[in-house]
Amino acid sequence: MMAAFNFLSYGMQDIYVKLFLGHQLHFNHSQMVNAGLIFNAGAVIGGVLFGYLSEKIGRRYAIIGACAIVLITLWPWSHGTTFATIAIATFFMQIGAQGLGASCRCI
Repeated sequence: MMAAFNFLSYGMQDIYVKLFLGHQLHFNHSQMVNAGLIFNAGAVIGGVLFGYLSEKIGRRYAIIGACAIVLITLWPWSHGTTFATIAIATFFMQIGAQGLGASCRCI
């Protein structure tokens, strides 16, 4: 399970910006950098928030909550075409993705 969460997290951070935003959507360099900054802020928030939640409500419920966020934001994250849609979707996608990792690590 943790391997799947790592594929989600690292694929999103490493491949998403250059291949999807750059090559497929033809975003310019500043748009890709700004999207990266926005989703990294979401990653920090997600890691802290779900690490805390996993201690308070339990790992299972924290993982379910983080998975729900990922599933809700999956469509706009993968099919968005405007910068605003992509920025909002990547922010929440990273909250969920890093929340999954943080929830599993809090043992």
